[in-house]
Amino acid sequence: MNSSHERNLQAALEDLRRELRKTRFCVICSTLCLGGAGITALFAFASTRKGGVAGLGLSLALGVLGCLLLPRPRANPLQRLFELEDTRCVGVLLDALPVASGTMYEEAIRLLTHLLPKLDSSALLTHKQRKILCDALAHGNIIEDSAFLSAILDSLPVIGATRALPTVRILAERVALHPVEKAVRAKAQECLPVLEERARELREYASLLRPSDGREPPDVLLRPAPATFDSPNELLRAESSEPENKVVKL
Repeated sequence: MNSSHERNLQAALEDLRRELRKTRFCVICSTLCLGGAGITALFAFASTRKGGVAGLGLSLALGVLGCLLLPRPRANPLQRLFELEDTRCVGVLLDALPVASGTMYEEAIRLLTHLLPKLDSSALLTHKQRKILCDALAHGNIIEDSAFLSAILDSLPVIGATRALPTVRILAERVALHPVEKAVRAKAQECLPVLEERARELREYASLLRPSDGREPPDVLLRPAPATFDSPNELLRAESSEPENKVVKL
């Protein structure tokens, strides 16, 4: 049973990754075609009549091609992941948010709303995926996306994404009139102390790693010892055990 679940999960994740690669490729190609159509149209208007007609035709063709290349992702991989209910797919779903659209985006949001409260380890998400999650919280509509925002707030204590602290503080302190707003505010108020404690621990840890300043600059430690002789000749003078011969002048 476990091996079957693992195979199904890996197959669904691979389908989703393939769909994301296809979507990114279509977005790039569509952008290039539409941009080329605009540039060609500008040159067409600046050209002669014959060249202008040809340029407008090429611009129109590029525009149509760009529209045809717009991604139309399928929702089937997400439906399979929804049936599996495995939190290991949260990271891939977050990667899909910036490029997903239409049905795929709606399914990704619905699945994340279902899985984020079940997240039990921050190791499942990369730094980039945490950033996507925090951005979704910051830019979400508190009325329309209330369920998704509440799910994000439920997962933040586990993830420990302190970069979301300003947004959580705003949500916790905002004036809420609608029942949905009050529910999101309550979630933010529960999440806020945990993130503040996490931020305090990170600051203390950073202060322990910070090198301490010495009382004396390095040049003091490297200062040469003062010489004990008044003249360099004294270092070269040899001591003699014999008394010096004195010349007596007659």
